[in-house]
Amino acid sequence: MSDTRLDIERDKMAEYAQAMKFARQDYCEKTCEEHNEKCPYYDPEEECWDYDECFRDSGGWE
Repeated sequence: MSDTRLDIERDKMAEYAQAMKFARQDYCEKTCEEHNEKCPYYDPEEECWDYDECFRDSGGWE
């Protein structure tokens, strides 16, 4: 496989991973009633939410 083809496939995989990250973030923001600074997935030191853990614990898109 050529380098160009590998680069294209890597780009597609990165785009997919980024899209899934945003989808998990949107899901958690829309379904978490406590999505604020009191949310158990909020890290005050980093001033951000752990969307991956929230998504996993909530059962995702079951």
